[in-house]
Amino acid sequence: MKITTSSCHDFSAAPLLVLDIDVSDLFEDESADYQFCLERAAFSHSEACEFLVHVPSDEDALEELLREMIAYDNCSENLVDLVRAAWECRAAWILLHS
Repeated sequence: MKITTSSCHDFSAAPLLVLDIDVSDLFEDESADYQFCLERAAFSHSEACEFLVHVPSDEDALEELLREMIAYDNCSENLVDLVRAAWECRAAWILLHS
């Protein structure tokens, strides 16, 4: 897993941070991580293996998302940690791709 770029755009009062992360190792053989992103991403392009996942700004909403990820056919700890780390960086979105 490698963060290849990050960008910050000024959208009025608050900046919008989007993390662009290569997660090829998490998406091997259409893993549970891949299936979760395919079903839950705000935008998905499965042929290109790109998924745009919203990171909740509210801590309670984040914890609910993380619980859903763990309950969903056991998403990997790496993906759960990645979403938590994105939240800690105050990212609004994660573009996951392989």
